[in-house]
Amino acid sequence: MNRILKKLRRMYLTARRVRANTQFRDLHSGRRCVIIGNGPSVRLDDLEALAGRYTTFCCNRFHMAYETTPFRPDYTVMIDPYMIGDFGNEIARLAKTPVFAGHADIDRVPAGCYFLPLRGETFKFSPDIRRFVSTGDSVIAAAVQIASFMGMKEIYLYGIDHSLHFEKQTAPGSGLVLGEGNHFIKGYRSGRPWCPPNVGNIEHALRACDDALRTQNGFLKNATRGGHLEVLERVDFDQLVVNYNAAV
Repeated sequence: MNRILKKLRRMYLTARRVRANTQFRDLHSGRRCVIIGNGPSVRLDDLEALAGRYTTFCCNRFHMAYETTPFRPDYTVMIDPYMIGDFGNEIARLAKTPVFAGHADIDRVPAGCYFLPLRGETFKFSPDIRRFVSTGDSVIAAAVQIASFMGMKEIYLYGIDHSLHFEKQTAPGSGLVLGEGNHFIKGYRSGRPWCPPNVGNIEHALRACDDALRTQNGFLKNATRGGHLEVLERVDFDQLVVNYNAAV
């Protein structure tokens, strides 16, 4: 009986937290969006140039940069179970933005976060984050689907260096590694182990996001300074600011 009650509780809690996402549907319709990664290529003056111009998403422990810049993103996204397990409550408390969190276990999603019902199989772009969100092994792909649900079709990526380095596996066969230096924020992992993402899966997911957006007269483009993400059309970051000023 306890098992049935727990299952019913999870179903109720999941449904309630998924319904809460309805408030975001088409909230930013027609606006342009920049999704910010935490790669070493990120420049603080670039972030400040985005403020007030584009709707912005950041990922995971971006709040650690708040001491070094006045820039504040509009939304925060986290989907990695290790990130959520190690730092989820911290992110929910310190991000100072609406936080979207995905996890296989609803009970492990921090309170106050908007729940993303993740689907981890072969990537399929989701038009409705209340039904599912495909991970594509990437928090960035999840953020693209959220932005699209909010009505944004012209989406740029920034700070996605697409190159990770690590020191060693924590234990043979564990799949977990240690290593810093992959982010513009020092001590980003706080010495905790992490799971290296599958580059092929990420590239497939981002191409699929671009394809889906282009069917809606939108696009996904890469405005990262340098880096190794070449499966998307590149644009010069400085032109984002110039183009915004020209548009207004």
